[in-house]
Formats: sequence, C-alpha cells, structure tokens
Amino acid sequence: MPTDGIENPYNPGQERSSGTAPYGSFALNDGSGGAARRKKPHDYYVSPNGNDKTGNGSKERPWATINHADTMIGPRAIVHVMPGTYNNAVSLRRSGAATARITYISDVKWGAKLVVTGKEDSCFNAAGSYVDYIGFDITEDPITGSCRIGMLVTGGHTTVQQNRIHDLNRDSRIRGCSQKEGGGGIVISSQNTGPPLTDTALVDSNLVDNIGGQGDFVALHTCPYIANFYLSMSNLTATNNISLRAGGFGFSMGGHPPSHPVSNQRLGNNTAIKDGRGAFYLVNDVAGTIDYAYNNIVDERWSAGVMGFATALTVGTAVMSNNLVYMPIGGRAYSLCRTCTVSNSYSGNPLFVKYTGDATGDYHLQPGSPAIGRGTALNAPAIDFDGNPRPQQSTCDVGAYEFVPPS
Repeated sequence: MPTDGIENPYNPGQERSSGTAPYGSFALNDGSGGAARRKKPHDYYVSPNGNDKTGNGSKERPWATINHADTMIGPRAIVHVMPGTYNNAVSLRRSGAATARITYISDVKWGAKLVVTGKEDSCFNAAGSYVDYIGFDITEDPITGSCRIGMLVTGGHTTVQQNRIHDLNRDSRIRGCSQKEGGGGIVISSQNTGPPLTDTALVDSNLVDNIGGQGDFVALHTCPYIANFYLSMSNLTATNNISLRAGGFGFSMGGHPPSHPVSNQRLGNNTAIKDGRGAFYLVNDVAGTIDYAYNNIVDERWSAGVMGFATALTVGTAVMSNNLVYMPIGGRAYSLCRTCTVSNSYSGNPLFVKYTGDATGDYHLQPGSPAIGRGTALNAPAIDFDGNPRPQQSTCDVGAYEFVPPS
C-alpha cells in the first residue's frame, strides 16, 4: 500500500499508509487520493502543561490551548493535542486547502478531554474548511458547565472521526426542548449559500451518548429538536457511528430550504440505541437526488413511542436497504415518504455482547446475530468502528461493528 509521507504517530519512524488513520480508520475527505499529505506536514503540539505565551508549539514547548494553536498555524498543519483535561470551550476558524488539509488530533483516542466549565452555545465550534477533527472526548462539567451543542462544524470538506461526545443535559434549551434552537451532540451544518452539491463531509466512527437524554421532556418521548447527530450538509457520509440515549433523534439528516438545501447523504453501518423519539430522520431537499440508509442497526426495545426510520415531506427520495430493526414492544419501524423505498429489511434482537442501553454496554455482535452477513457491499465502509476490515467473511455485516470470528 502506498504511503502518504506522514510519520505514523503510533510507530515512530514509519510512514502511515495512505488513507489510514492513527487509530486504524482515517480516510482523507478531499478526493485527492492522498495527495493532500504527500508533502511533509508541519507538526504542532498542545498540552495541559503548555504555555501560550512562552511556548512555540513544539513537543518540548507546547501551547496550552487549541484556540491559540488555531491562530498560529496554516495549511498542512497537524495539531497534536496531548492527553489531559481542557476546560475552555474550543473555537476554531482556520482553513486548510484541498491539497493541504489541517488536522486536529488527540494523540491518544479520547485522551484529550474537553470538559467545559462555563456556559457556552457549543463546547467545540469549528468553522474551517478542509479540516479533520479526530479522537476528542467532549462534555460539559456536570456542575458548572453547559453546552447546547457538543461539536459544531460549519466548514465544508471536513472529517469528524473517532470522537466521543456525551452527557449534555444542563442547557435550558436542551432541558426544555427548544423548538427555535434545539441541541445536538455532533452538528454538521452547511453555511454554503451556493449550489448544495459543492459541500462534503465525512462523519465516521464517533460515539455520541446522552444528549438531552435527561431533559424535562424525556418521559414523553416527544422532542424532535434534539439529535445526537444532526447532519445538515450535502454529500455527507456518516458511517460506523454509535448513537445512545438521544433526547430526540439519534440521527437527524436534512437541510433548511430554500437557503440551505441538502441532498445526496449516505448513512451506513451505524448503530442507534434507546433514542427518545426515533433512530433516523431523513429529509432530502433537492428533486432528482437520493439519500441512502443502509446496513444500520436500530435497537429501540425500551419504548413503543419511537420510530426506526422516518422521513418528512421531501422533494427528493430515500433508499433504505439491509437495515436491522428491533422494536419488540411497538413503535413504527418505517414512516415513509411517497417516493422512498425499503428493501432487504430485517428484524430481530441484534444479540449484542452486552446490552445496557448506555455507554457501559458492549455493542459488538455475538455469534448467531441476525446482523452478521446481512449487509450490502454497495457503499459499505472498508473498515468498522474498531478499524477491522469489512467484510470478515463472504458478506459484510450490519451495524458499526463487524463480527470478527474467533481465530
């Protein structure tokens, strides 16, 4: 496999393979086939023990905040964020370029912990284009902090990968199910006022848990304005993600026509569990285009008041295939528009290794799971949440984890 010219941070002295993440599943989202990384990048470092005034961004003299790093770097920068706790909200504006991306990465997956202690609209707000955000753990302080949104990304051509966003419940707009503003764990929102097909984003292998899952409205299961993943950008692909305990929808996908229409979204090999209103909500705003939902697991065994897949009045269409839905006490598996289609739909207990309905569970598949071998290879990601290749057997599996047979 060709290399991309970047040293692999987990094997010093060894170059990383093109399209391979430090954690095993990173894929550049620039259409360049790896050209964006063939020139030597510039490495910078941030540490809780660093100093924004006296540091120079080197490993020996790191900066203290991600915000300061953003003011000092340019295209082709890789900002390594060292393990530890960071209490200030992050606000990033710097953009890369199609052949010179910027990367912000927690060098230890979920080791850089952003625990916001103030009252903020977003814990992590990123407006740059051609930027990758990888491996962060993001939440609010349970006593003094509040964030309506965990990670807000408004730039195009972005990658959001292997982050964990969890436990956002203190903001009054989340607790009260604000129709005007709502809330979300990962929010990808297009600010493009031009043709909708010029955007793109990759949202892969993230875990989002308990966004509004303890709000005042939760017992009613009625809030449509909160989502663990709110994905509103054309050409967006969301794969291998895990949604747990959303106050509203696990995944809400659509735009804001006529100013920000959204279409051509792909939702594949995700797992949605115990969401307050429903697992997947899709809207296509552009006639003649198609959204795809495939190889997903819906496990809503806890309430009859939820939906598996739902669509609103839409001018485009949606194709839903090879999804596994488990709703044993009721609810609606599919609530469809006139032009939406469903094929190869399966039902049954996914047989997770350990189901708890929250992040303490283990959502790998047991032997004999009806999700094994039931996926479609069309548009399926090449690897799973853990970085294991798909398929492990003759046909790929359904959900975020590929079943790995015992050796």
